Parts: sequence; structure tokens; C-alpha cells
Amino acid sequence: MAFELPKTVEGNAKLTKARLGYPNLLRARENMQGDLQYDCALYILADDAQKAAIDAEVLRVATEKWKEKAQSVLDSIEGNTNKMCWVDGKRKSMPGYWVLSTKRKITEGAPTVVDNDHNPKAGRPHVLTERDPRPYAGCHVNATVKIWAWDNSSGKGISCTLVGVQFHSDGDAFSSAPMASDEGFEDLTTGADAGSLV
Repeated sequence: MAFELPKTVEGNAKLTKARLGYPNLLRARENMQGDLQYDCALYILADDAQKAAIDAEVLRVATEKWKEKAQSVLDSIEGNTNKMCWVDGKRKSMPGYWVLSTKRKITEGAPTVVDNDHNPKAGRPHVLTERDPRPYAGCHVNATVKIWAWDNSSGKGISCTLVGVQFHSDGDAFSSAPMASDEGFEDLTTGADAGSLV
């Protein structure tokens, strides 16, 4: 029997130990249309059983929406990141992974973001804030999402709403910038250049 994504009581899909990318989880950002949203990318290894399960979930919601035309619609939007939230990582310089792009409108409220520990007072994991060092791009997370099909004046597509994220474990951080360092700087209060500082 094929692996199926576990679901919450609300019917949202649960992903385990996905790699987190481009996280805007605690502070909304402005998208290309000028609307504020929360978002992130979830990277799933191509040989992970969850990959096939997400394929099946995408086909399921497409079939509910477009019936016998579902596969032809999916074929027509394959790889189009404006219309398909689930794409081969090779298109995003992440070979070996598939990428689930998730977002949440600011009008829907912020996603739940929690740690991997247990808060005995609350009876659930600690809620994370912007002051916490995690989650960060490159770490592993559990996530709850809702994959759904749409059909409007912009055409047809598959989107994924972010519901919540839980920090799972550390991973190699993604970063395009070098670590901050004071190496390469000299004391300019003495020597030939000191006068230029006065």
C-alpha cells in the first residue's frame, strides 16, 4: 500500500522533516502583487516516500476540481511556478529535491510556529518568535499544509496554504552572505592614516 500523508482533524496534510527554505514565517513580506503574505519553501528528497504522497495529494485535489480533465490540466501547468506549487528542485537549483512552495495571506493570520520541545505549562511545544534563532533556512521542520486547486480569471492552478511549522532539527544553513567577521580591518587610530579620522 502506498504511503499516504497523515492528516489533521481539519484535513490538513502533515509533512515530516522537510528542509526549510526562504522562510517568512514570523513577519509577513510583500509579494509581487503588493499584498502581504507569510511564506516558505519546503524541500522534500526525491526518494522520500512523502514525495509520492504529495504527488498523489496533488492529483486528488485536481481530480476533485477538474474530474477527468485533471491530468491534462496538471500536464499543462507542470513546472510553471506561478500556477503549480509543487516542482522539481532542478528548476530551483536544488537537484535531488522536490519543492513545495507555501504561502498564507496576512488576512488569514500568521502561521503557527513552534519549537520541538514541550512546554509543561501549556501542554504543547513552545511558540517561537522573531527573537528565537530558529527556524532558519536550511533546518529541518515538520509542517502542516493544505494543497488545493483553483480556477479563476488567471487560469487554473494548484496552490499550497501554510498552516503551521515546527522546528524538527538542525541542518546546514542556507546563506548567500559570508559570516560577519572583523578580520581584514586594522586599527586606524595610530599610524599614517590616523589624521584622516580627525
